[in-house]
Amino acid sequence: MLSYWILDSVNVSATNPISILMDGDHNLSAIFVAIPPVQYELMIEVVGSGITDPPPGNYMYVNGTEVAVEAFPNASWLFDHWMLDGDDAGDANPIHVMMDSNHTLTAVFVEAPPPPQPMIESCDEDGNKKDFFELTDIVCVNGINFSPSTTYDFYIVEDVAWVDGMVIPSRVSGTATTILSDELGNIPVTAVWNEGLLFGKYDIIVDVNGNGIYDEGIDVLDDNDIEVTAGFVIPELTSLLSAALFLMATSLVAIAYRKKKPFLSK
Repeated sequence: MLSYWILDSVNVSATNPISILMDGDHNLSAIFVAIPPVQYELMIEVVGSGITDPPPGNYMYVNGTEVAVEAFPNASWLFDHWMLDGDDAGDANPIHVMMDSNHTLTAVFVEAPPPPQPMIESCDEDGNKKDFFELTDIVCVNGINFSPSTTYDFYIVEDVAWVDGMVIPSRVSGTATTILSDELGNIPVTAVWNEGLLFGKYDIIVDVNGNGIYDEGIDVLDDNDIEVTAGFVIPELTSLLSAALFLMATSLVAIAYRKKKPFLSK
């Protein structure tokens, strides 16, 4: 395009056409410059905690340029989706923006949900939750949400009040010392006490970091079931009470039968 005129070495005008008074010899030059390409602005923004490549800011691009923008969430956050000019543009990452007009692109990050809490529970040999055991039973446990294929320090201890930072009490004699999760992070049904059972209330703890200290929020407890207020119980006299109740019921039935039996005269 025409930029300006130089008349006798002087920039005189950009008027086109230009009129020259011929009152002497003159040297007239037309100065042309290339037409600059059309450019559009891309404004990149972030909602939540994360970064983008290119980083958030304003950028100019030639018309028709396709711009790739990638999102990277910070720790404990997730990339969720893009907003392009106020509309949901999906979750493709990176996204490709065609610069055919001015655009505003926003990367939306959301907080990652907390990982599921590991759980350990006393159970029978079929995996059914069990909180009361007889002296002749086998105490088993199962669990979920642990790290896959990991061996953990395992404790059965007498029922205690757990305080963060306390030393884990000594294991009950004859109980398991370690436990292993499978490839999915589950603890399959595992026998942890199968002989020498004693009357009492017991808690179960998995020492996740293996330091011998109870770390609240890290280590996993089974110590306060609704039914027993402990991990599990081996109640005293359970079998004797059951036998006594059976004998009592039998006696009552016999008495009732005698009362209903008709009197036989000689």
